[in-house]
Amino acid sequence: MKKKMIVALLPLLFLASSCSINPTDWITKTVDFSKLYIGGYPTISSKDDSSEIHDYFLYVSFENSSVSFKKEVTDYSYDVEINLNSGSLKSYGQKGDDGNPVFYDVGSYFSDSGSFFNYSSLKSYFAEGNYCTVFSSVGRLVKGNPSESPYVSSKARIGASGQMICVNTISAPDEQLTYSVSSVYKEEFVFGGK
Repeated sequence: MKKKMIVALLPLLFLASSCSINPTDWITKTVDFSKLYIGGYPTISSKDDSSEIHDYFLYVSFENSSVSFKKEVTDYSYDVEINLNSGSLKSYGQKGDDGNPVFYDVGSYFSDSGSFFNYSSLKSYFAEGNYCTVFSSVGRLVKGNPSESPYVSSKARIGASGQMICVNTISAPDEQLTYSVSSVYKEEFVFGGK
């Protein structure tokens, strides 16, 4: 009886010996490709009159891989308008020299509109070569009258999810929109550890 029990326990002992004792080893961090956050600083002030503060807006478009990227803003079409000073956006713990930038959850927008895009996930959307474009304006765009929206940036291209993108503010019309990138991670439980 003892011999059979020892033989039956051998696989469990082998499994236990290959597992980590440290519980933190059982949690792994991987990039979360279902997420994409885009944001920046909520307001911008005029150089010549620092008392004049404007809301900073971002405009996101989802582009098909068959459409070639052009950085010039030739029309004011977009899928999502983001007022960074709306008060409804989160900072996600990011802090810069000028305060806290805030971010819009593009991944949630995509999930809510997924049937519109005919993709099961944001990751699969980017995996097929599709991309997003982003441009900004100091104050809200006035559609149909570009002269009333003088501070509009050129477009930036985003080609992957799993990122937190913080755009820089612009100081001149048609200025190249630049941004910094951080990866977005999720934690997963892995039986037996890493």
